[in-house]
Parts: sequence; structure tokens; C-alpha cells
Amino acid sequence: MTSMMNFKAIDFLTKKEFETVIDSIFVNDKSDVIASKLKNYCFFNSTDLYTIQDNITYIKNCSKSSPMLLTSIISRFLEGSFLINDIELEVPKK
Repeated sequence: MTSMMNFKAIDFLTKKEFETVIDSIFVNDKSDVIASKLKNYCFFNSTDLYTIQDNITYIKNCSKSSPMLLTSIISRFLEGSFLINDIELEVPKK
């Protein structure tokens, strides 16, 4: 399930939330926005990461000492948020 985690469209970041994640200089603001959305899909208990399965139960996947799975979940979540909001990137002019 973890490699195929399906996010619901309503759980993706809004355009304003996505802009906060990109533009904020404060790490806590960024992490609060992302965590508020991902709490329906995964959580930490002590040092273990649990992710939701199709049958709406959670399964232990890895520990904080192995952050690659969490990085992958966040990356896919941000990509989905970007795509669903049809966000246009502004390329800085030289």
C-alpha cells in the first residue's frame, strides 16, 4: 500500500497552502501545512511510521531512522497537489 498510496483530491493542498509550502521562510509553517493533510494517511508512534491500507487499517512501515518512505510519501503528495491545482511556475528572468 505504501508505494501505491492513493490520496483523495480533497486532501491535496490548495493553491494557497501550496504557495505557503514553497514561499514560507519558516520550516514549521511548511511542515504544519503538510502534516495537517497527511495525518489521514500516516502517522508516527514513537519512532515508527504507520501508513493507511486499503481496508482502513494502519500498518507499521519503518522507523524515523529510515526516512526514505516518508520522503517518498511527501514528494508524491506535493506532486499531486501541484498537478491538481494546475499551478504555473514563474521562472525568474535573468
